Amino acid sequence: MANVLPAERRLEVLAALVNGTSIRAASRMTGVHQDTIGRFGQATGEGCARLHDRLVRDLTCSLVDLDEMHGWWRKRQNKVDAA
Repeated sequence: MANVLPAERRLEVLAALVNGTSIRAASRMTGVHQDTIGRFGQATGEGCARLHDRLVRDLTCSLVDLDEMHGWWRKRQNKVDAA
């Protein structure tokens, strides 16, 4: 049998990661090793991507909001040399 974190511990780790806590800080808070948190985070992200790909289909988008992309692009353009 694989060594699996209990459900309560997984929820603690996931809550810490969702709230923006770093892996190192989440490790200190929950007592779970950093490598374990990294693997758990990756597996959770891959599962979320599969769920999203399965549920979000055939959308007709008339408006796409790219505010974040625009903000990043403008900051990047400030550093571009005119030459």
